[in-house]
Amino acid sequence: MQFEKIESLLQRLKEQKINVCIESSLTVSEHLVDIAIKYVDEFIIDIKILDEDNVDKINGNVELFLKNIKKVFENNCNVIFRIPLVPKYTVTDANMKKILEILNIYKPLKVEIFKIHRLGEKKYKTLGKVMPEFEEISDTKVYEIKRKIEKLGIKVEYCKI
Repeated sequence: MQFEKIESLLQRLKEQKINVCIESSLTVSEHLVDIAIKYVDEFIIDIKILDEDNVDKINGNVELFLKNIKKVFENNCNVIFRIPLVPKYTVTDANMKKILEILNIYKPLKVEIFKIHRLGEKKYKTLGKVMPEFEEISDTKVYEIKRKIEKLGIKVEYCKI
C-alpha cells in the first residue's frame, strides 16, 4: 500500500539490479498494482476467502483481488500463491472450489500451503488484543488439498510451521 511513497527507492533498486519481492493479498487499488508491476520481480500472493458469501469474515474484496491477479499474470510476473488452511474460513467446499478454479486459470511458479499458527500471539498481546482461536486442520486434509492442487500440474509446498 506504500508503493507511491517508495517508488523512487524501487526505481533505484531496479537500476542496481536488486531483486524485489513482495507478499500481499493484492486487495489494493489497481494503480498501486501498476506501480508494483514495474519494479517487483516476484509476487507472493495470499489467497484466503474467495467465496462471496464468506469474504466479509476478512473484510476482503473478491472482485478487486481477481482484477489485480489478472493484471499481474497478464504482465507475466513471477507469482507464488500462499494459502493459509483454516477450517470454516479458507477450507470450505465453496472456497476451495473457487481457489482451485483460480489456480487452474493462473498457473503460478508454485503454491505454498500451511496450517494456521500462533506466531502472531505476542504481537496481539503487545497491541492489547486477544488472538482469535481457530480450529486446526488435520494432516490428512492438508495432503488431500495438496494432491488436488498437484493434479492441476502446479508444484505445491506444504510449509510446516
